Amino acid sequence: MTDAAEALGVARSYEVIGGKTAHVPEATRERLAEILGGVEAEAPGPESEPGQAYTPDMLADGGKAWGVAVQLYALRSERNWGIGDLTDLAGVVRWAEGLGASYVGVNPLHALFLAEPARRSPYSPSSRLFLNPLYIDPEAAPGGRGTRDEFAGAVDAARAGDLVDYDAVAAAKRPALEAAHARWREAPEGEDRFGRYLAEEGEALRRHALFEALADDHTARGVPGGFLAWPEAYRDPDSAEALAFAEAHAGEVRFHQWLQWVAHEQLSAASTDRTTLYLDLAVGAAPDGSEVWSNPSAYVPSVKLGAPPDPMAMSGQDWGLTPMHPKVLEQGGFAALRAVLRASMRHAGALRIDHVLGYARQFWIPAGAGAADGGYVAFPRDGMIAATAEESRQDRCLVIGEDLGTVPEGLTEALQAADILSYYVARWARDEAGGFLAAEDYPRQCLAVTSTHDVAPVAGWLKGSDLDARAAIEPEGDQDARSEREAERAGLLALWGVDEDASPREAVAAAHRFMGRSSAAVVMVALEDLLLQERQVNMPGTTDEHPNWRVRYARDLGDWTRDEDVRALATEARR
Repeated sequence: MTDAAEALGVARSYEVIGGKTAHVPEATRERLAEILGGVEAEAPGPESEPGQAYTPDMLADGGKAWGVAVQLYALRSERNWGIGDLTDLAGVVRWAEGLGASYVGVNPLHALFLAEPARRSPYSPSSRLFLNPLYIDPEAAPGGRGTRDEFAGAVDAARAGDLVDYDAVAAAKRPALEAAHARWREAPEGEDRFGRYLAEEGEALRRHALFEALADDHTARGVPGGFLAWPEAYRDPDSAEALAFAEAHAGEVRFHQWLQWVAHEQLSAASTDRTTLYLDLAVGAAPDGSEVWSNPSAYVPSVKLGAPPDPMAMSGQDWGLTPMHPKVLEQGGFAALRAVLRASMRHAGALRIDHVLGYARQFWIPAGAGAADGGYVAFPRDGMIAATAEESRQDRCLVIGEDLGTVPEGLTEALQAADILSYYVARWARDEAGGFLAAEDYPRQCLAVTSTHDVAPVAGWLKGSDLDARAAIEPEGDQDARSEREAERAGLLALWGVDEDASPREAVAAAHRFMGRSSAAVVMVALEDLLLQERQVNMPGTTDEHPNWRVRYARDLGDWTRDEDVRALATEARR
């Protein structure tokens, strides 16, 4: 079995951060080999050279670009319904365009679980092929005029507080969108566009809409909206029972198709010719969501994606996501990968691929095992890069691979050869001696950022508010973390050219100037830093202990877009 496991691409060991080697348990290797060997092998197609991904003209001959990154759900505005929406996003794009920015970045906009709105993580999507309807602006939807007044009480409840209440948002938006759809059916403005959208999306959209209708039905009867909790007969989209449900509930299915069309049209209208969207593609799909339900043969339901133990997570990480099957992926011409790429690239000028390390290998955790008992499985790296580059060229979309962590040998070189940018975070960008990278030492082929959704904004990092929040949850190790922070602060502030007693504004401005001087092809600045916020968006390793994906921006969109100081901070990178 050992030789069979190795032949199927199951690693014997893996390296953790710090250079230590850990052996994969033999039982894990045997189980993963059994899973991989369960797919009958076919002769692979002809090997293809990766080729080059799309590079926009502005980056040719040493050109550079910059943009602003926002968490869409966190946007406040006078008109939204308690969550940032696609009309808000269009407003941010037009503000950024006025500053000369090329991109506005957002969190993943994938479809989540509309029947269970509290399942809010954008990195645990039901489907990466479709969009989250909660981002629709109901009043801008066909038939939606006047819905705010009609549902004023629910809208006020959704807008209350400093945290996004997804249940309250859904309680306001869902009936408003149903009312808008009913009015639209009486006078179907844009019916020809809707028809073309249905034809373009075809069977994939039909299955997603059927999943949503089934989820509504089961949730109404007290059954969770994920299909693994449904009766066996409905877990197969082609079963007689599922097809009979689709026929009996054709109106509900069509409503969910309409929601996707409205979201598609509103997102398509958000970009301009000069400022486009920089979207984010999650690394996998939820095991009980629409993507896996709709195309089960492409996925491996008996394992979950994660990461091996390392100094930051001594027990490893279980991300609770279902991976694609590498053999099925390769034999199918990478169709499943192409589909999720195309779904995002059609709306984007740039796309960040979360955990692109998975193009070379993925850490699989067998069902019933802990993260420490997982193992690495090899993936068809060159074929995946080739498919990504081809889709990138077709949609004229720059690609950034989030390659943080223990990078497999040869992956960085293969990505660079295909003109896929690396992803550099200032606080983690180090040289071989462990020192912070100087501006001129950043690689040309990268997108560089000061802050991400997984770390505290600069103001919070300076103050240590993230350490306070972590210590309240996990007191052990707090003193070591604070000692490391002191060294980190001293090193980065000196590199940025400011004193250790610098104010948050001075530190943010200096950080943006430093990034602008760097060799990076693209620099993104986070709205949290522009607003000098302290609280971080997501605390890795937590679920309900921290209000992940719920923290709203402190200021209203109409306020900060008119603020000259915010404008000045944003353009430090450009200068």
